[in-house]
Amino acid sequence: MPEAFERGAVDYLSEPLGMFELRARIDRILGNGTVLAVPGTLLRLEGSVLVGPAGNTTLGHEEAALLRILASAAPERVSRDALRAFLWPNLRGDSRVVDSAVSRLRERMSRVGVSEDGPQIRSIRRFGYIFSPF
Repeated sequence: MPEAFERGAVDYLSEPLGMFELRARIDRILGNGTVLAVPGTLLRLEGSVLVGPAGNTTLGHEEAALLRILASAAPERVSRDALRAFLWPNLRGDSRVVDSAVSRLRERMSRVGVSEDGPQIRSIRRFGYIFSPF
């Protein structure tokens, strides 16, 4: 166990684990409810409110979590399957739910003044997404 924390683990879960406890731990680790300054950008996520150069907009729970995951993982790419398993654990089969959520998040980012040459969520064909601050 100590080796896991030395290698970067931030929590330990034992079974059985209820969904309420799991969601609370995820929210704590991802910093939900706190301010996330998106690295390399003028964007901030304050709880579920995305603040940018041209104003702010309220994100849904999934969009806020998606932005936190992608921005925190940058510059690493994140698979569609990992996003689906994390954000929609009960969803089975081939679904476009991740792509739809990314599309909504991109639209909301444009509302707050993110231009095409600014931070973007880029698609990686047949894999997933990567957050690019430039």
